[in-house]
Amino acid sequence: MSRPPGRYSVPAASATATTVAGFVRIPGRATAHRADALHSDRGLPDRPLPCVGDTQAGLCDAVDTADAVRDGELDLSFVIDYSDAPMPWDAGLERAVIAVERLHAAVPAGAVPTGSASLLDLAEHPWILAGPKSHFSRAVRAACHRHGFEPKIDHEVEEQPTAMAMVRAGLGVTLVSDLGLGLRPPGLDVVALTTPLLRTVSIAYRTTSKLRPALRLVVEAVRDAAAALGLGTEPALP
Repeated sequence: MSRPPGRYSVPAASATATTVAGFVRIPGRATAHRADALHSDRGLPDRPLPCVGDTQAGLCDAVDTADAVRDGELDLSFVIDYSDAPMPWDAGLERAVIAVERLHAAVPAGAVPTGSASLLDLAEHPWILAGPKSHFSRAVRAACHRHGFEPKIDHEVEEQPTAMAMVRAGLGVTLVSDLGLGLRPPGLDVVALTTPLLRTVSIAYRTTSKLRPALRLVVEAVRDAAAALGLGTEPALP
């Protein structure tokens, strides 16, 4: 089921001796597509909840939705921290880590024959990135600066599948997360970065809320979905 951007109340589970009754207000957009599946006897989804990866900017506008959590308009929000661009954190919020992902280079077929590359190796290629307001784009630009170059951005696109389709067409290179790899089309190469770039996906909730039972069920469900995709919560090793 697809829903437009917005905010939704999601039933965490029905009330029985072994379940918890309650509603959790979540941000709309990609998170809402499968949230209605939180109805099993353990409060876990029948199919994986999406964590992130549908766009280069992330699932949603993390700063805006984190502010809504702080203000009490939402019960939780997905937030993303990149190793080169951590989010500023509000003392009134706690976070539960869901997954740690690596970023990989998506390049035209045959462009990097060695199978691995540093960011500096990609400096002469045209880049395909989201606009400068995107948290993802800022993180990639910061990583490129740390490696001593300014990426030559020929195309600005927000959607990761679109960016990878443009890579396949030979229009440039981009970076893609572990989860984003599931959206890659055939006909492009995915190259490991010799210096890992990581991003951490977390759920933010108010410090005063702690992890009340309904919220804890949602966190556990999303963690289970991430684990089923092979994603852990510990930083990846080089």
